[in-house]
Amino acid sequence: MNKLVFIKIRNNKGLGLSTIIHKPDGVGKYPTVILLHGFTGYKDEKHIKELAEDLADNGFVAVRFDASGFAESEGTIEKDFRFSNYVSDLECVHEYLKKQDYVDKKRIGLWGHSMGPMVGITYASCRSDIKAFCAVAPAVKLGTNDQLGQFRKEWKKKGFFEKISSNKNVGKIRIPYVFLKDAEKYDIRDFVKKVGCFILFIVGSKDKTTLPENSKLLYKLAPQTKDFVEIEGMGHDYKDDEKWIEKVNDISIMFFKRYL
Repeated sequence: MNKLVFIKIRNNKGLGLSTIIHKPDGVGKYPTVILLHGFTGYKDEKHIKELAEDLADNGFVAVRFDASGFAESEGTIEKDFRFSNYVSDLECVHEYLKKQDYVDKKRIGLWGHSMGPMVGITYASCRSDIKAFCAVAPAVKLGTNDQLGQFRKEWKKKGFFEKISSNKNVGKIRIPYVFLKDAEKYDIRDFVKKVGCFILFIVGSKDKTTLPENSKLLYKLAPQTKDFVEIEGMGHDYKDDEKWIEKVNDISIMFFKRYL
């Protein structure tokens, strides 16, 4: 059994980031992995929750949090849910963890799905204290050749992108067009070249949301300390399928055991 810590970490705007920390059942300093949810995702999604539990069972501290303005974190979607703010939120979580006596600050890694690894790559590109990074199905630039690009014109015309959240407690959500305008400033092809840690790309062969070609391109652009795994038959939203969750988790944990 792993121990759970429920806290709110303050970001640079003073907003509380709803955070759950999974700690191994023991004492000492542990390697730590920060988990990053995707666009309109959240920390309690099945694939993220199960990975956090599995990591803690294997001797890692695992940390999952909601981006500001989204899910259980403070702020609003209209004003605070932005790609830029998510990157800043990650920095605040990272700096908080480095001060904890149970965290080995020299062995901190990142894991992200969809938009999550895009945020992580942006952040890791200017940090020397991220040791390993597992990127699952990232896009290269939001609103281009990914699924969001199909809604771009309508999104701009309406001023918002509307969808039903997978979180049953949230329901219908509206993402303002200014979110996409902010995200456009981040071309992950530029940032990935500057990532200094070992990076693993995982992609599903049937991903129609961010496309396997995106991960393959980023893999080619990344420095030499890298690896690539394509899972035959897996799509983008594998997060509710236990078979794929187990597969991704096994690959991710094996990676962190080796490089973190």
